[in-house]
Amino acid sequence: MDSLTLTKFKSRFIEAGRVLSLVETKKQRVLGRLESVTYVALYDSLQDKWALVRNKNAGYPCYSLDSKGNPIAIYLDRLGNIKERTLKQDLFMQILETSEGSQEFRENLRVQQNALKHNYSLSFVKPSLGYNLDIPTSCQKGRGSFFKWVDEIAKMAILMDNNGKIVARCLIWDKNYITHNGEACLNDVADRLYYNEGIHHLALKNELKKLDIDCIWEKAGDRPFDYAEYILNLPEEIKEELDNAIWGSKAPFMDTFSHYNSGRGVLYSFHWPDRLDYDSFEWDDSVDNVLLYTDGSVYNEDDDDRVWDDYNEERIDRDYAVEPINYGGVTHMDSCIYSDYHQAYILDDSDAIAVHTPGRYVEYDYTYRGSGVELVEINDEVYFLDSLSTYRA
Repeated sequence: MDSLTLTKFKSRFIEAGRVLSLVETKKQRVLGRLESVTYVALYDSLQDKWALVRNKNAGYPCYSLDSKGNPIAIYLDRLGNIKERTLKQDLFMQILETSEGSQEFRENLRVQQNALKHNYSLSFVKPSLGYNLDIPTSCQKGRGSFFKWVDEIAKMAILMDNNGKIVARCLIWDKNYITHNGEACLNDVADRLYYNEGIHHLALKNELKKLDIDCIWEKAGDRPFDYAEYILNLPEEIKEELDNAIWGSKAPFMDTFSHYNSGRGVLYSFHWPDRLDYDSFEWDDSVDNVLLYTDGSVYNEDDDDRVWDDYNEERIDRDYAVEPINYGGVTHMDSCIYSDYHQAYILDDSDAIAVHTPGRYVEYDYTYRGSGVELVEINDEVYFLDSLSTYRA
């Protein structure tokens, strides 16, 4: 059976007549947009992205990784047959370092290779059990009973490392209950992916890709899906279970299907990181309740001017809600400091750093640990390194 890389290379380059052999060296190349310039191709099968490489020492037209993380090359033999062979690691790294892909593209391939070489295992449990396990970051950890109504229409995917530790997880929705833009889904649908480190993120994506599970939160763009683009259709008995959970204040925080139309028995998709954006569609007359609180409660039209404060765990007026750049959630602006340097709010906690800014209209500005901003300390005062010439420090 042809590998994914071989199949993709065949359709993108061979069938398009973009592969040639150099007469002087007999090395194979592919044509880019300008036919006068030749390259070799580098393929990231997990992200389904290509990069072109200008490397005079490369002998094959296409480079990638196999399912075990081994470097491979795709080429045409003398009879025109498409072949695949394993490469030495140092050659692959040379190709990777000279590619014209972005730094992110190159880093993703490095991390992906590391992930493929690790011995990760994927298993599935009922959501009501999974949320009571020692899972990566979750506001619903220990609240498995909130997901009892989900057990028959979804499962939780759990990725473990070779030490048996859970390093990533997500919900997988049964395709039979999901429609996409009004059409039946061909594959099961993965909800938002949660993981400990970037390598675990790629490892989970790779395992789901093997099973043809669609990762809708991983789509490119600022908003991977729109309001009601995906709809979760509830069987009558499960709808009754959800209604009882809402009535008993045991409704879960729903990453994707958060807007509930009880009359139709459906939940609409909504990209909740946009919930402070008035331009994003958050409410219409068909929605009875929104499942975006972490304490088991829901909100409805009467609460539309209020949002959940993730940091202080309480409802606050929408007009005072902000998203600090050093915190993955929403909180009240009184819990933050505004940074002129970052042009954004920073959570006022132990990670906030006061930076001396002499000569400006305010004596101090702010950044935070982990921001990547270069600082320097002089006489017990912290300064922005890129501003020292201005401050004459």
